[in-house]
Amino acid sequence: MGSVQWHLVLSNFIGWIVVGACLIKGVRSLGKVVYVTATAPYVLLTIILIRGLTLDGSINGIIWYLTPDFEKLASPQVWLEAAVQVFYSLGPAYGGVITMASHNKFHQKSSVDTMICVIADGLTAFYAGIVVFAIIGYMAEESGSTIEEVAKASVTHALADLFPMLAKYPILTLVACCSVWFVIGLPFSMQGGVYLFQLADWYTCSFALLAIAFMESVVIGWIYGADRFSYDIQIMTNRPVGSLLRILWCLVIPFVLIIAFLVSVAMYKTPNYGDDYVYQPYAIAIGMFLALSPFIPAVLLVFYEIYKATGTFKERIVFLLKPASTWQPIDHTAREIYCIRPYVCEKTLAKRIRTNLLGDNKTPCL
Repeated sequence: MGSVQWHLVLSNFIGWIVVGACLIKGVRSLGKVVYVTATAPYVLLTIILIRGLTLDGSINGIIWYLTPDFEKLASPQVWLEAAVQVFYSLGPAYGGVITMASHNKFHQKSSVDTMICVIADGLTAFYAGIVVFAIIGYMAEESGSTIEEVAKASVTHALADLFPMLAKYPILTLVACCSVWFVIGLPFSMQGGVYLFQLADWYTCSFALLAIAFMESVVIGWIYGADRFSYDIQIMTNRPVGSLLRILWCLVIPFVLIIAFLVSVAMYKTPNYGDDYVYQPYAIAIGMFLALSPFIPAVLLVFYEIYKATGTFKERIVFLLKPASTWQPIDHTAREIYCIRPYVCEKTLAKRIRTNLLGDNKTPCL
């Protein structure tokens, strides 16, 4: 691993200090920090772009970036990497989006916010690509290589829900979390840290994310039920959810995710760093453990909940697949409506599938 790179350790330490300071008062302090964190990347990207445009070869890099290669669209690997990039930038399976959305007003019109986030994310990624390839073009010019060669080279809220006793010590819990993640990041601050980063990136950001997102879509679409989920949204927004969204939730999204996951498994190959370094078998084993690590707590929790429930095995499974009795809207008026007119599941499987996908006669198409 080599020696410790103290400038990286210092950067890691300062980063977690900033994270802790941002979260120490919860969403109240985070809301103010967002004014800086949401705008600073664009300012920095613009500064880097202006600097990059003054370097030789930067225009060639941008032209290479903007010139489409339609032959690569036939490669499944391109679509897989695009899907992983979406998970990187939007973070749909990380839990952060759900956590931040939980601080919205109960009657927030989330559809508009969703479209703004998706469009802004796409435009930001496109703009960042221009900045990156301006620098890559310069690097290719300086090294005498092609642009393609250079491009290839180159929490506390959730814990409090699980462990209520931690809610009494929010600051201590936050400090402990930041400290643990700082220590975990120390190996990445060593000379060989880039090899660890490549290994972690290779295994944790494709298999686990796609599998978790698939399971989330199945749970919402078919176990909790897209129709029940639509009923909840209608209570919050006073607008029914159209059939198109239901079909996307239940069929299209799970299908795309499982195909992406299967393709990533089928096209799996052992990672390497650059053209020379090949990871040893023990490193591959560590990578496999990293890929499986997100599932281990979930599997253990499933067995624990089944053990804790009462009745036969089938009765326990049926009970655990139902929402808890305390699952109600936080808004007082909406809670009364929810209790007076509770959602009732269809009794037959065929009717459940139909209502999940199409709703009832009053459900709009869009």
